[in-house]
Amino acid sequence: MPSLPVSLTTPPTICMALYSFDFGGSERLGLQLSKHYLNNGFRVVCCATRRGRGPLMRQFEDLGIPCLALDLESLSRIGRLRGKSNLRSWLSRHEVICVHAQHMCVLSDVHKASHAAGVKVQIVTEHTAEPILNDRRYASVTARMAYRANAITAINEVIRDAIASASSLPKVRVRVIENGIDLARFVGQSKAGRDCCEVIWLGRLHPDKDILNALRAFREVTLSNPKVYLNVVGDGEDRGKAEEYVREHGLGNNVRFSGALADPSIALQTADIFLLSSATEGTPLAMLEALSCGLPVVATAVGGIPDVISGDVGIIVPPSDASALACGILSLAESSELRIRMGQSARQLAECRFSELKMAAAYIELIENQISAII
Repeated sequence: MPSLPVSLTTPPTICMALYSFDFGGSERLGLQLSKHYLNNGFRVVCCATRRGRGPLMRQFEDLGIPCLALDLESLSRIGRLRGKSNLRSWLSRHEVICVHAQHMCVLSDVHKASHAAGVKVQIVTEHTAEPILNDRRYASVTARMAYRANAITAINEVIRDAIASASSLPKVRVRVIENGIDLARFVGQSKAGRDCCEVIWLGRLHPDKDILNALRAFREVTLSNPKVYLNVVGDGEDRGKAEEYVREHGLGNNVRFSGALADPSIALQTADIFLLSSATEGTPLAMLEALSCGLPVVATAVGGIPDVISGDVGIIVPPSDASALACGILSLAESSELRIRMGQSARQLAECRFSELKMAAAYIELIENQISAII
């Protein structure tokens, strides 16, 4: 790994640029990487462009990281211009040399202000292919930002290919760095002696995650096996709809809502099966954490999920197919031997492929190379 240029008299400052301070996968990844940047001699500041203060902001601040919440989504055109002007002053005041944006739309939010503030390096990591492929406006943003970024990364090959297609850049210009998780923190626990089965759903309660599809599936599951329980961990705009569905269909004894958790490791460790019902995805961090905890996975075949979930570690089904999800859950719930076998393979996969240290080292090397090239 290259060292930082000797011409730098103070540690370089990286701005981690996020969509929001909510508990989303890209935001949690930003927090993970920020810790590693600090541990490797960088200074770190963090901004969230689209929404205001959220629960993750406190975790950044507890690390001593200055934060700025722009909340551009709720502002008028004049308000957005003022917000970006404030961002430029804030970046300049903190002497930011590198911006690492999570998502192309976030880089679009910060690009001009960063350039005006004298930021030398702009790096972007894209987490999902769906808007690039299906939203002409986002595809246009992707094409523009791909030519403005100093370096582009994607969390899986599906996203890399979508960026290359939208921008006409060669695929080699987009580096794939897979998500990683803390293998020491996300470890499994024995569930021997339990006469029930707990399924965990972990994520933002957002339409993209299709929690209602999961609940429809779980209604079918409980009709066949009332000793299967669902723990919904997360929060978001679809929580009200989800709670209403549970009430209307009498699922209250089998489904509980735990809300957003700052540390989901304990909830994962006490579960038996991980359920993912998304209509669109990248490579979800929560799924990798579940694999690390030795949980077999039942997931929809979207985004980068089929590249991770094979028949050795879980079951994948078509999106929006509640009956297929239910069958997958029941096949695992009714066979402890199958759960154990898949769970062991899941942990092995996480150890071999999804180490947080490996991921962080790749990003740090990329940033150091980019800074060295312009100093």
